[in-house]
Amino acid sequence: MDLYNLVPEDYLRLDIVNLPPEDLKELAYYLWCCYEDDELLMDWRDKILLPILNKNSPPVIDEEFDE
Repeated sequence: MDLYNLVPEDYLRLDIVNLPPEDLKELAYYLWCCYEDDELLMDWRDKILLPILNKNSPPVIDEEFDE
């Protein structure tokens, strides 16, 4: 499935539960970069996409901030 040629309304209807974590990360970043002014899509990203991503992928450890 091509995740980069959809209109914003189509992202809201995606079945993202079965997407691999790598695709979810790319989608979250892509939406943030390309549609940051779309309030509805950013709300969907924050409330639906990111929680699924956080649940299905290991936490990212950033050594720069690790004390």
